[in-house]
Amino acid sequence: MIKSLIQSRLIQYLLISCGVTVLDYIVTIFLMKQGLNLVYANVMGMVMGTLTQFILLYSLVYKIKITFNEFVKFESTFFFGLIVSTLILWMSYEILHFSAQIAKVLAIIVTFFILYAVREKLIGQVTEV
Repeated sequence: MIKSLIQSRLIQYLLISCGVTVLDYIVTIFLMKQGLNLVYANVMGMVMGTLTQFILLYSLVYKIKITFNEFVKFESTFFFGLIVSTLILWMSYEILHFSAQIAKVLAIIVTFFILYAVREKLIGQVTEV
């Protein structure tokens, strides 16, 4: 049971995403503390995280050969996620007055589930090894 759970794409996706999220979060908060606007810092953190995530997901989870077309497909989902994350972050921080850290965590959680569903439809259907 544990072996099949670990082999589940959702769990693999979750583990990789958690590692990438730590990178994203650290970069975002670090840049914000250096004086960069939270939204810009968020974009930079997400860009660093998504490049790392692309390589890890394609090689370890989806087991798809990394090509330019696959990169474009993945990055299109990234831009969608970036918009979702930025809107949630902005609303949470600027309108609801949550702390930057809480706003970032909320944006991460909501965006994770949305992107997992979208990527399973676009990428997960491919069975190339």
